[in-house]
Amino acid sequence: MFKRFKINRCQLNYKNRCDEQTGGFYMNVKSIDIARALGISKSTVSLALNGKPGVSEQTRQEVLACKKQLEEHGVVPPGMFSRQPEQRKRQQIKIVKITNGMKNIQGAELDLWTDVNQVFEKNLQANGYSLGLLYADFREEDQSRMIAECNADDVAGVIIFGTELKQENSPLLDGIRKPLVIYDAAPDIEKYPVILIDNRQGVELAVNELLAKGNTDIQYLCNPLPMYNYLSRRRGFQEIMKQKGLGDASDRIINTGSSIEEVHQMMREYLKTAKLPQAYIMESYHVSMGTIMAMNELNIRIPEDVSLIGIDALPSFLTGGIDMTSIRVPHTERAYWAIQLLLKEIEHPVKEKCKLYTNCVFVDGETVKKR
Repeated sequence: MFKRFKINRCQLNYKNRCDEQTGGFYMNVKSIDIARALGISKSTVSLALNGKPGVSEQTRQEVLACKKQLEEHGVVPPGMFSRQPEQRKRQQIKIVKITNGMKNIQGAELDLWTDVNQVFEKNLQANGYSLGLLYADFREEDQSRMIAECNADDVAGVIIFGTELKQENSPLLDGIRKPLVIYDAAPDIEKYPVILIDNRQGVELAVNELLAKGNTDIQYLCNPLPMYNYLSRRRGFQEIMKQKGLGDASDRIINTGSSIEEVHQMMREYLKTAKLPQAYIMESYHVSMGTIMAMNELNIRIPEDVSLIGIDALPSFLTGGIDMTSIRVPHTERAYWAIQLLLKEIEHPVKEKCKLYTNCVFVDGETVKKR
């Protein structure tokens, strides 16, 4: 069973104060300060301070002694604790990027994941962890290397970057014995906490904008890759069009291509003879860029001849200077919440796993015409 919950970001204020009776210095100490001083993770400090199992008695005593030292003096003298340099190495969170030959994660046409990686690294460091990045090709039968790296002693937890994860791949994750969260994968994987895009909500934003401006003749340009995000957007389009009283929309879905150039070539030929609808919804950045390239070459005017909305916002320098109306997908926000879910799993694992959906955001542009 899944349960939904809301994580509130807490910010604690720490104050230094003077003890008027003794003249001594006293500081309320952060767990992260103890973690950095001892070279251990913030979750280990939390377990030690709260008397929880999962840490050795030696570590517990070092945490308490370090806390007292920081409270009374504000610093920990070098060499005060017995940990050797190799013992002081921070635990890491392993980010496993699964590939299935779709070239969305590795070999992608646009570097969409740099900002996501930066969010992972920044927030992990803030919680006393280092980031370990691993690519795992799930077309290979032997996944023993991936499992061994994830189960290493210095790994505190694992985030599976599951954009290309298929349902049949999920049993391969069972060999990972560390706390695990899945970022961006199919929602019917129920063993682990999962964070997802609310793809249906994103498509609904697009349909609502078009209908509000009188665009009722809508077609959907899709990316044929069998990824959860694309498949769920397509299902959402059909459901929403039916709900709006616009009938069965299955014949309004047009297959384009899985790369920018494939879309460009296909749409250039298709648009030479096709009757233009009032509007197109474009399923991915590949479809948006390839379609706009083809329309520019064929002198199709946007939005005078056809309105466009793209899913995944793109800067205008990637769309030929067009300020595109789009649906922004919250990639970096999902990375942040994936870390919060994993920290929860590390510190307080529960049997009931959480499923967290992040909403898409409408970005107004200049590619939708009022009819």
